[in-house]
Amino acid sequence: MALPHTIYRLKLDISDVDRNVYEQVELRVAQHPSETDRYLVTRLLALSLHIGDGAVFSGAGLKDPDLPAVLAKDPTGLITHWIDIGHPSSERIHKASKRAGEVWIYSHKDPNHLVRNLAKATIHRREDLQIASFEPTFLDGIARLMGRSADLTIVRTEGTLFVTVDGETVTGRVDRHRVEAD
Repeated sequence: MALPHTIYRLKLDISDVDRNVYEQVELRVAQHPSETDRYLVTRLLALSLHIGDGAVFSGAGLKDPDLPAVLAKDPTGLITHWIDIGHPSSERIHKASKRAGEVWIYSHKDPNHLVRNLAKATIHRREDLQIASFEPTFLDGIARLMGRSADLTIVRTEGTLFVTVDGETVTGRVDRHRVEAD
């Protein structure tokens, strides 16, 4: 018998000063048993950083493994933002860059490994690929504070994130990485 998902009920108050986006969102987030806490927090932060673009959790995973964790579509249904988490394969990113206006990857692991692998591969519009990462201690701090029901305030200003979970704040940076051709 399969292990059940863990359901989180979250209220997000997002203030992205860098992009002039301010939103309040209530979410029910399912964490698959194979999903680490760092992956879950990275997925949540990626959604928060693109909420003004119309980003939503895609229903990826067992339901549709071809979709990214987070995506945004325009009114016609075309994907404007393909947002993957972790270290997706170069083939997946190549296909994504043909389908979406923007492709983002948020890494919760060592991003240098990902960048090296992507530099060796053929990727459509490689120069437009956006890669970002978070420090593991930052992700762990949020995961430690976040219960199954939590209120989060997420503020981004000058590339720094301030995440307050039920009154306690964790600070971290959104580090950006470029893929240079080999």
